[in-house]
This record gives sequence, C-alpha cells and structure tokens, in this order.
Amino acid sequence: MDKTSFPSRSTMVRKVSPVRKALRLWPAYLAILLIVTIISAGYTGYRYWEARHLTGVSMSFEVDGDLGAIPVLDMEGSLPIMLQKTRLEITGDGRQLVAGQPALVTVTSFDGRTGQPIGDKTGAKPVFGQLDNATFGDFAEILTGKREGSRIVVTRPIAASGSTTMEIAVLDVLSTVVQGRDIQLPLDFPVQVKTENNLPQIASYSATEPKEPYIRVLRSGSGRQVGSKSSLIAQYGRWEWGDKTPKTFTWNGGGVQLLDLSSSFTGVSDSLSGQRVGSRILMVLPPEQASGEGITVVIVDILATATADTEE
Repeated sequence: MDKTSFPSRSTMVRKVSPVRKALRLWPAYLAILLIVTIISAGYTGYRYWEARHLTGVSMSFEVDGDLGAIPVLDMEGSLPIMLQKTRLEITGDGRQLVAGQPALVTVTSFDGRTGQPIGDKTGAKPVFGQLDNATFGDFAEILTGKREGSRIVVTRPIAASGSTTMEIAVLDVLSTVVQGRDIQLPLDFPVQVKTENNLPQIASYSATEPKEPYIRVLRSGSGRQVGSKSSLIAQYGRWEWGDKTPKTFTWNGGGVQLLDLSSSFTGVSDSLSGQRVGSRILMVLPPEQASGEGITVVIVDILATATADTEE
C-alpha cells in the first residue's frame, strides 16, 4: 500500500481545530477569571471598610419602627455631603395625596453626622394642613402623589451650626381618617351610627333623651394612649340631639384639626383621656358636660398626638 495516501503525524497535529484548542485551555481561563474576581471583590470590600471604619464615612443606613411612631435609625459613621436623595421605605395603599388637599405627616429629622435626632427629641413631629409649600415646605413636592400609609426617607444637605451637614428626614404619611372595623353598638344605645364612605353618620336616635353621658369605641386603635392634657390631631363631627345633620363635620370641611383637651368640653376631655391613637370615639354628652344648651353628640377620630403628654 502506498504510504503517501496517509497524512503524516505532523500534518495531523497541524489540523487540530482552534475550538478544540480553546476547550483544552478553558480550565486555565476559568482559573484566571476567578482570581481576578476575588482580587477585585477583596479590593472593593477593603475600600468600603476603609471608607466606613477608617474615615468614619458611611453610605448606608437603616430606618426601623412602626409608621407614625418614633423611627429608629441604624447607621455607622457619618454621611458624606451629597445631593438630595429620596427613597420609598414603605409603600402605602391609602388615599393618594393631592396638592391643596388635607395631609397629615409625621416628620423626624436626624443629623447625618451623628445619627442623633435634630430638634425635638420627644417624638415624631406631626405636620398637618393643606399640602402646599406654606405648610410642608420643600417636602410638599416629594409628598404629592404618595399614598397614606407610606414612609419616605429623604437625605439632603442642610446648614447647621455654621457648617453644612446631611439631614436624614423620615416622613410618615398618616391617614386623615381612622381605619379599621366598625364595632357594633348595643341596640339600646341612645344613638345608632352608620358608616358611609368610611365616614360616620347618625342613623337614628332613641325615643328617650339620655340623662347621663355615654361613651363607646366605634373603631379600636392600638397607638399611644392619650393623656388628660394632650393636644390631639383629630377629625370630628358634632350633632345636636335629634338632628342627623352635623353642626360641625371636619372630614368634609376644615380637614385635620388640633384638639387641645385642656380647653375642650369637660365631657370630651374626660371621654378621650386614656383612649388610644387610631380610635374612633362616640360621645353622647349631657348639657353640663358640653355646650350647656342641650344634649350633644360628638364623634372623634384620634389620628395622632401633638404633645408628649401620654399615658402608657
């Protein structure tokens, strides 16, 4: 047989495809890639550790705590000076805030250098009124379009003690109407109440006028307990006995109000003292505990407390 009909060994080696060569070398390529990744990750981690622990600068922090309560800030080091940033910490599912309409927001500010509260350290500061710059300042634009039940965290540079520092502002958007399940009133209660569009209305009165005060919880809250001298953030309605049309009804009128228990009707102060934030309270008050001009029916939504006078 003619040997020239077969390719030589050198010819066979030369005809090995590039793909096969690459497949033979892939373990080496993988090892090199792994080494580069480890070195890069280690360098990045070291730079982060150096920035956080050696220079005292931190780019991250956590905010915990219930909505409307005093938030807890967890951070190490201090925030560097940077442009304003906003993040949505909790997404609410309540009413959407609209410019010019009522809003209730608690604001707690922390110093980005120390993590300590700025200003009043007794609790989150409630801000309420029409959603505009006059009431909410620079936060008005941030709040517009957000939903009740949301928590927004804003970091921004501010002037403090003659220098510039970062502020961490926690904005809790609270509901302007107490939420929850309605509690059934006894059939022999002097007044029966119905709910329309989540708002209380008088359904009927008993045939006999009551001679003493009656107090009932229509919706039960779980917030802070109201003190006898507290100032409350509230919505309320007031009816004269026998009339289903309210004399005052802030839900469709004046919006969220400041209710100072130290200067309210005696019956109102006594009835609300000891109640919980987030409750809807019904009061049937004799003349001497109200206006002095007949039986008064009052329903109050306790939305928040504006003072630290609370009872545990």
